[in-house]
Amino acid sequence: MLLDLCQDEGFRQFCDVLNEAVIVFDEEKNVVALNKAAEKATGLHRSIACGYSAEALSARSRLGLKPLLAGDAVGHRSVMLRWRDEPGEIAASLHVLSKSGLPSLRVALFQPPATALARAKSDTTQRLLRNDSLPLYQRRLEPLIEFGVRAFQSRRRILLLGETGVGKTTLVMQMHRQAIGADQPFVHVNCSSISESLFEAEMFGYERGAFTGALASGKPGFIEAASGGTLFLDEIGDMPSSQQAKLLKFLEDGCIQPVGGVRQKSVDVFVVCATNRDLAEDVRKRTFREDLYFRIAMIPLTVPPLREYRDELPGLIDTMIANLNLTRARRLVLSADCRRRMVEHSYPGNMRELIGVIGRLDLLADEVAGVEHLPPQMQGGGGGDRPSAPTRDAEEEATDGRPLKQRVRAYERRLIDEAVRAAPSKRQAARALGIDIASLLRKLQE
Repeated sequence: MLLDLCQDEGFRQFCDVLNEAVIVFDEEKNVVALNKAAEKATGLHRSIACGYSAEALSARSRLGLKPLLAGDAVGHRSVMLRWRDEPGEIAASLHVLSKSGLPSLRVALFQPPATALARAKSDTTQRLLRNDSLPLYQRRLEPLIEFGVRAFQSRRRILLLGETGVGKTTLVMQMHRQAIGADQPFVHVNCSSISESLFEAEMFGYERGAFTGALASGKPGFIEAASGGTLFLDEIGDMPSSQQAKLLKFLEDGCIQPVGGVRQKSVDVFVVCATNRDLAEDVRKRTFREDLYFRIAMIPLTVPPLREYRDELPGLIDTMIANLNLTRARRLVLSADCRRRMVEHSYPGNMRELIGVIGRLDLLADEVAGVEHLPPQMQGGGGGDRPSAPTRDAEEEATDGRPLKQRVRAYERRLIDEAVRAAPSKRQAARALGIDIASLLRKLQE
């Protein structure tokens, strides 16, 4: 009876006016309904959550939902739900209903703190733009995550391969949360952003007085900071060749020796690597150590680019807009032409580009997002791989209606994109442009 009610539009509207959060699970412990208060408390839209178990949702929700699955005793009891990313708990009332004497539906009720709802209003757009906010509705990635979790649990090192922007960092964070737990350390190191002279000190730490400018107390390195959790080495292909042997030694014996130190330390940490380069080709060219490659690539996993699942793109866009509308004062709607151009675009920047487009629409459009709110490279309606340099002559450039600052920024971005495409690594692209790698990475994220 209740299961049928959950499908009734009138009943759902009634639940949405309640201040109390309501989540309903079926006999297989999958979510079948949740109201607006529950959406705001968990950060999950119903179109995303329905059909998933609390266990699968828990890593993506603001609240840990696994306690709602514990026990099958029919009746009512109280459970405590913990916030995933910050301290604190809230009490939930769990009602397990029976059918023919067996547990069937379970209903969770809880009152979200006012601070949680206030936080939700400012959190959704940030979650869209953060690297750890993998949309749950990318069902094609679920098998990849499940396989990765098994690799975590069996201590088999993972090497994630794929183009820039496909969500490699997000995938690793989801695997970490499910296999190790959100309360354990997760240290993300971008190997291309650390200068070669500082790499050893940053990775392995240093003792006091190890070098000029060192902190008097010394400093633990990234490896030690990740003890008990996960060390994620992103852009591993850009690691300086002089440091590859030192990382190899740590992977072999699990011991580090800080710069300036005489004693080794044993560190228990799970290492995951990622790159957008062809490391096998780099091994053949002898620019990457073969023995290190086989140490880090026990389980190579390739993350497909966005263009390979174009049939899912319309639903992906709609669900992201629906998730965004959870906390917008005015509901955002895409015009037909705007939505068509978003679907036709090839997204060379993959998920990172799509998230940026959604964030741009959220900022520029009040209620209806039109073509004029899209990035310039999408307003032409083409699905080109990358924004191309304009073919306008000097007179047309002079009459460009944009402010000079915007035109200079666009021209700078074109030069950066061309350098990144032409160079084998971001570090070499930075050298070609005459800037440091940190400046290049910052400009790519703008």
